[in-house]
Amino acid sequence: MIDGERAPVHSRKDGFDVYNRAGGKDYWPVLEAFLRGRVETENLKHNRSKRKVYAFEYGGARYVLKRDLMRSAGLRRLFPGGGWTFHTRAMRKVNRAVDRGCRATPDIFLVAERWTGLLRQEVFALMEFVDGEMLLLGGEIAKYRSAIGEVMAELHAHGVTLSDVNARNYLVGPRGLKVIDLACRFPDALEMARDAVKVKIKFAVDLPPRGIVDASLRAAIALFYKIRGKA
Repeated sequence: MIDGERAPVHSRKDGFDVYNRAGGKDYWPVLEAFLRGRVETENLKHNRSKRKVYAFEYGGARYVLKRDLMRSAGLRRLFPGGGWTFHTRAMRKVNRAVDRGCRATPDIFLVAERWTGLLRQEVFALMEFVDGEMLLLGGEIAKYRSAIGEVMAELHAHGVTLSDVNARNYLVGPRGLKVIDLACRFPDALEMARDAVKVKIKFAVDLPPRGIVDASLRAAIALFYKIRGKA
């Protein structure tokens, strides 16, 4: 269990392992309405053919729903709040961050995974809707360097990582800059160092080192990227 978290509530629904946000309402009816075609959806563009992202309204609230069809192996129900998979880990870490006051990223309300044995067939992640447009479309990136530094520092302070640092994963809206599509891979120290190196390369944003280990990891990663010619 992640220190200080409230583990999502696990249940079985229509062949899915469902993880509902702790302390919240039951969000399964929202996903069920989507699965049964009872909501009108807007198909949001995504650059992976096996991932679809939708926005829709249900019960007077707006949601974003990600559907992943990338099959993968993973550990099931061996940890509080779900198996050690990409989506359940991200949900647990994001929920903990939001509970502690982080406002740099949308919350995750529900994750539903369909398995055959130890092979995951598909997964749905139901998220808070954030009004805004991608930084890629929202104007000159240079205007948002300070905001990028602030939201990344806030994420890292709450133990959350982005990993895929690119302009598409930042939304500019009425509530400021938000970070979406968090990866939350592990180990956390390595991912935070990678985030810092990538935001410096891509956006010329310097994040203060979190200590000597973080500074050393950043130096090693930056050298690796330089040798590989990777930005």
